[in-house]
Formats: sequence, C-alpha cells, structure tokens
Amino acid sequence: MQLITLFYKLLDKFKIDENKLNDPEFKLKSLSGGERIKFLLFSVLVNDPTILFLDEPSNDLDISSLKLLESVINSSSIPVMFISHDEDLLSNYTNRIINFESLKSKNEPRTTIKNSSYKDYKKERLSFLDKNVQLVKKDKENFDKKMEKFRRVYDSVDYALNTVSRQNPSEAKNLKDKMHSVKSMEKRIGKEKENLTKKFEVEESIILKFNSETELIPPSKVVLDLELENLKINDKILINNPINLFIKGPEKIVIIGDNGVGKTTLLKLIYEELKNKGFKIGYMPQNYEDLLLNYKSPLEYLIKSYKKEELDKVYTYLGSLKFKKEEMDRPIYSLSGGEKAKIFYSKMVLDNDEILILDEPTRNISPFSLDSFIAALKDYKGAIIAISHDRKFIKNVFDKIYLLSKEGLKEVDQKIF
Repeated sequence: MQLITLFYKLLDKFKIDENKLNDPEFKLKSLSGGERIKFLLFSVLVNDPTILFLDEPSNDLDISSLKLLESVINSSSIPVMFISHDEDLLSNYTNRIINFESLKSKNEPRTTIKNSSYKDYKKERLSFLDKNVQLVKKDKENFDKKMEKFRRVYDSVDYALNTVSRQNPSEAKNLKDKMHSVKSMEKRIGKEKENLTKKFEVEESIILKFNSETELIPPSKVVLDLELENLKINDKILINNPINLFIKGPEKIVIIGDNGVGKTTLLKLIYEELKNKGFKIGYMPQNYEDLLLNYKSPLEYLIKSYKKEELDKVYTYLGSLKFKKEEMDRPIYSLSGGEKAKIFYSKMVLDNDEILILDEPTRNISPFSLDSFIAALKDYKGAIIAISHDRKFIKNVFDKIYLLSKEGLKEVDQKIF
C-alpha cells in the first residue's frame, strides 16, 4: 500500500502521464534528453531506495526540472551521492566533497575528501593554493640570495687560489682549507634546495582563449532576422505560434525552455539560416557525434592542410587543453564527453569563428574550468547563440535571455532564475 501511495505521489510530483506507462508503444527513446532523465529518476525513486546514486543528473534538464531535482536531493531522507559539473547544484546541495584529479600528465591519480560544502571546499582550496604560491616564491627568493652570496664567496676564493704565489705556501694552504669549507657550504645549500616548498600540483583547468583583440562582427551588422510562422520538425508542428528572433552585431543570446519544447530544433534552423549567409560559424551540437562521428581522431577533425605550421599550431593548442600526444591520435569515439567538448572549443578558436552556436556547451565542463570558460566567452568579440540551463553560465555571459514555449519565443528577465 505504501508503494502505491509513493507511486502516485511521484507521478504527481514529476508530472508524468500515467497513460504513457500503460501504453505498450511508449519508448524512452521517444522522449527528449531531459524528459528521459526525469523518467529515469522517477523509476528509481518509485522503488523506495535506501541510497541514491546519480551520475550527472542535471544534464539536459530544463530550469523547472532542475528545481525538481534539487527538491528531491534537498528533501531526501536517504544518502545521496552524485557526480556533477553543475556548480549551482554542487554549491547548494553538498555537505561532503570527493574530488578526483589526474596529475603528472594523467599518470598519477589523487583523491581529496572534505566534509564541507562545495563553496567552502573551493574557497579553502583557492586560499591554500594562493598561500602555496606565495611560499614557493618566498623560498625561491631566499634560496637565490644564498646562492648569489655563495657564488661570490666561491669566485673570490677560486680567484685567490689561482693567483696565489708559489712562494707563499702558507697562504695557499689557508685558501685550500677555505675552499674546502666553501664546498661544504655548497653541499648544505644543495640539501636546502631539496627541502624548499614545492608547488602543490593540481589538475589544471583548461584555458580557453579566443582572439579578444579583433572585432569579429561590426555592431551595426544584422546577424539574424528570423521570422517563422511556426516551429516544426519534418511535418510535426512543435509550436503553432510565430517565432521571431533579431540579432544585431556581437550580441550574446541564450534560449531556455522546457524539455521537448523544440529548443534544439530551433537552434538547428538558426544554424542552417546563418550558414547560407556566409558567416564563419562554430557549431557545437548537444549530441557531439552529429559532427564527430566521421572523423577518426582529434587531429583529423581540426587539421585542414597538414602543413607543418598548421600541425604545430594544432598540437600546441591541444596540448594547452591537456591532451596527451596519444590522445590526439586516438579515435574520437573512445574519448570522454569532456575531451570531445574540448575538440569543439579547439576548432572554434583555431578557425577564429565569427558566430558560435552552442547547444548545452557547459554540460561536460569541470567546475574548476568553468570560470575560465565563462571569462573566454564573455570576452569573445563575435555573436553567440546558445541553449543552456547552466544558471551561472547564463548569468555571467549573455546579454539577453529568450524563453521558448508553446506561446512562441519571448525575451525574459534574469529574475526568472
């Protein structure tokens, strides 16, 4: 009886149509990514678990679904362990952090466990790293001063030894004894060097940097003037209302909306529209394989001419994003989601694109790399048209937010969050 009550309570909470569950034709693959996540979460909770494991639960979720997920985590009376790149989710709903890092060119793992919120952990980590940098700098300065003093003494004694008169054996002996003491000092200084404060190694965040010096699109240039009677995919009408979107100059706009409403369909239409206008476009689909499937390796995706200059440039850039040499030549299908995302960012930077079209671009970005990613896109001199549910990303990058719903497309205030 309790399970039946729980079943209907969750149906109502997740707004799931019971008729779908009884429909033999219903398939999970027919749902959008976010709706699928909601259904899977429902199917887990309806079994009344005693512990909940969630792997990237906020991926593909719209704003309302994110709030539902947060309420599930926040009100849970059982332990919840989740993996996430969503900094808001981590900041608001954690009391223990397990951080996995790959060090020394990904050959050495390290695990850090802290009984604290993510905010406190991040603050403590940054403070520790800052103090470590200062100590390393101070130790090096003090050591360099000792070495400089040692070299002066050594050079002075060495010069005296080389110029002492053979007729003065007593002075020569004194200088040899002094040189012996100087060399003993050298050994002590060498041991001190071994004990200097070492730089604390961490898994470094990716550094994404666009050309911020050149204006890619003049402020007066019309980028997009889209007018649709409705939004449809093939012959199926998703939104039976007009959709208008006007973009001028290097504007940065983001589209939000419920899962399944047609955001990705609209973004693809915008991409096709802009391709015909001759813009240099960087496109990152939600499903990476839409563009990466036919390429064997990251190098093959990024290189056009195979000239030495271009090869060196691509190798250098992939290296700056922490790709090892063997990963650059590895089949793309074997790479992680984060590594595939880096390939798209690399192409956008190397091609110096005028417009970026991004579908959920932060979903595989590490929280420790998110600030760098946000800063790069904020400084980007071209236009950005994106779909995102990442609240920190939206608040810090975009000039305008548009809500796509059954009523059409309308600009909304950031207070929606």
